[in-house]
Amino acid sequence: MPLFLADLHLKSRTWTNNAVIRGDAYSVLQVIAQSTNSPTLIIGGDFFDSNRPTSEDLYHAATFLKNFDRVYYVRGNHDSCEPHWFESLRCMVNGSVNPQITELHGQIIEIEPSVYLTGISWMPSRDQLKQTIYDTIQYYCDNYPEDSRLYCVIHTSFKHLLAFEGAYTLDADAMNEKFGHRNITILVGDIHTRSTRTYYKKSDQSEGLIIHSPGACYPQSTAEIEEDHCVTQLNFGGGDAAFVASDVTVRQYLRVVWKDQEALDQILKSLNDDKELKERSVLQPLVWVVVTDMDRMPHINPADYPNLLIQIRVEIPDNADAAKVAGADPADGYTMQQALEDEFNDPDMAAMAIQLINSPSPLEELQRYTDFWKVEKVID
Repeated sequence: MPLFLADLHLKSRTWTNNAVIRGDAYSVLQVIAQSTNSPTLIIGGDFFDSNRPTSEDLYHAATFLKNFDRVYYVRGNHDSCEPHWFESLRCMVNGSVNPQITELHGQIIEIEPSVYLTGISWMPSRDQLKQTIYDTIQYYCDNYPEDSRLYCVIHTSFKHLLAFEGAYTLDADAMNEKFGHRNITILVGDIHTRSTRTYYKKSDQSEGLIIHSPGACYPQSTAEIEEDHCVTQLNFGGGDAAFVASDVTVRQYLRVVWKDQEALDQILKSLNDDKELKERSVLQPLVWVVVTDMDRMPHINPADYPNLLIQIRVEIPDNADAAKVAGADPADGYTMQQALEDEFNDPDMAAMAIQLINSPSPLEELQRYTDFWKVEKVID
């Protein structure tokens, strides 16, 4: 079964600003490769987070792609450069498995008998993107057998994660009304959640549009790092059996509230010796030892627990002594992202602020936001 993923965002600030998951981005690729024996990979855009991936990003991407015989992709709004970095990866991916890397945009490819694959890369013009999607599917309907099936990979939103009015959204009902008479599945990148899976197809009929998002391969916020990241395996049989959603567990995150040293030692030893816990993910389980009283700190020797990554987190209750809190050092791993989230009480606003802070040209970055969300006036 082909594997479909989207929105890995290698290596976005989500992966790097949070000390807890720093480095986990590459391990996501390792877990995906280990969890499938599929010869075919389909990428729904935003594999990279920017048009300037690092040499390390490219190395790990090339290593990952070696696990597949065929790779098909569309460009996302985060990796829409020309030429695309996957063109360079064709030269880098050598060895026993050398995949055929193909950009889907503008092509209709028969990947199995009577099963076709096409794709439309992201475009800066909403109207042009919408028209290209409609024209591509209409061309298929006019020129390919009625008993065939089309998988169309796009990078835009039927329901955008951030729900901003300016997002490039398409009307799923209108799409089904126009193309629902054919066997068509729309594979969508850019939604960042796999909760959007719309079936117009009826179980007793062969036709009917299916719209599916695999979910993002990265945690969407600090609060969601413990959730599994997502990919999808495709069954070309269609219907409810068309999708097998796979969880990509990179690291187990555990929380222990410290009360006394003896109890903590027993808990950490038990976790360190738990073979099943170790086998559930590629990386060492991360154990947060939560301290609520700064006058009483635990004593932990990391060498005693080689199978665990242990961090002490200081969480002061709201009614704690204000002077004591003011004089406390920040907890290890407290990042600018977390500080902004505390200030804004909104992870999305915090992420936007981080991007502005880190941009080499904040004014251009701000202009890009206002253009994308179609903001006509920022300041009176």
